[in-house]
Amino acid sequence: MTHPISDELVGLTPAERAAYKAAAMAAMADMIGASVDRGAFRITITDLDYYPVRDALRIRIRVNRISNGNNVTPAGVNPIIVVNPPILIDDPAGDIVRTWTDRQGVEHTRVLREDLRAALREVIRDAVKDALT
Repeated sequence: MTHPISDELVGLTPAERAAYKAAAMAAMADMIGASVDRGAFRITITDLDYYPVRDALRIRIRVNRISNGNNVTPAGVNPIIVVNPPILIDDPAGDIVRTWTDRQGVEHTRVLREDLRAALREVIRDAVKDALT
């Protein structure tokens, strides 16, 4: 299976990989206006761009209470700056396997797939998790 972003990262430095991933995610203009529901809240992406100062992804969101549509975006949550954004998500049927051994000598394995859109949704959910609880 091909991995459009992961395959392009081979041979790049860590800084170059981070910048490449951020630019690739920022190029997903169709994600602007996309929403993710989290409990009683709907989180909508209002802006998504590449932030060259930090070679990062910059995300702006709006949070609305689903029951009444009121904007309840937590103060200080915008913008969300993501350095080295993830492009892989856990998927038991995925074709990317990462194995490592922790400090206690226990071996761990993650099965993943490349999915920029799902990874972006997870980043947003994580960024507002504490603010909405």
